[in-house]
Amino acid sequence: MKKNALIFIFSFICISTVFSQDWFIGGDMTVHYDSVLGSKVGISPEIGYRINNKLDLGLNPLIRALNPISFGIDVFSRYSFFEINKFSILGRLGLGYYNLSNYYLNDREQFINKYQMLRLYISPVFQYKLLDNFSFYSKIGNISFSYEWHSDDSPSNNNFGINITNNISLGFYIFFGSSRRTDNEDDEW
Repeated sequence: MKKNALIFIFSFICISTVFSQDWFIGGDMTVHYDSVLGSKVGISPEIGYRINNKLDLGLNPLIRALNPISFGIDVFSRYSFFEINKFSILGRLGLGYYNLSNYYLNDREQFINKYQMLRLYISPVFQYKLLDNFSFYSKIGNISFSYEWHSDDSPSNNNFGINITNNISLGFYIFFGSSRRTDNEDDEW
């Protein structure tokens, strides 16, 4: 048993070292404000792969704190549109599935609204590269289309929304291997 565990750990380290040149990990904390539900806090770790000098692909699980806990997962791509020194503006296109729960207050009664959602969104990302392999970023707002369906017999909903001020997140990325974006790297696109 110990031998199998050591072989697994050694294999994982070797594979990680070989493929680590273009991978990144990170995450953010999101504060979402809703006039009916109040503020919600979310934690979103990220893992991704650098395709070229401008394009990244990634996976982003979501856990929204407060009781009850909601969760989801995003598949996303990021494209760098503008860079000057250590500052970049990126566009993020994502597709997500979420299993959500919200508390509502109706006079003196509380009830939980549970539903699932599929969402397509575009969001701006503002990034500051602190070190060659470490960056801070912020996402402010998004444009999204979502389809919601409920666990009970409630009708499903289609929503199109532009959120500018009620969805703000702050986070960081750690890039493995060489620097993510450099001025003298030729763009393949």
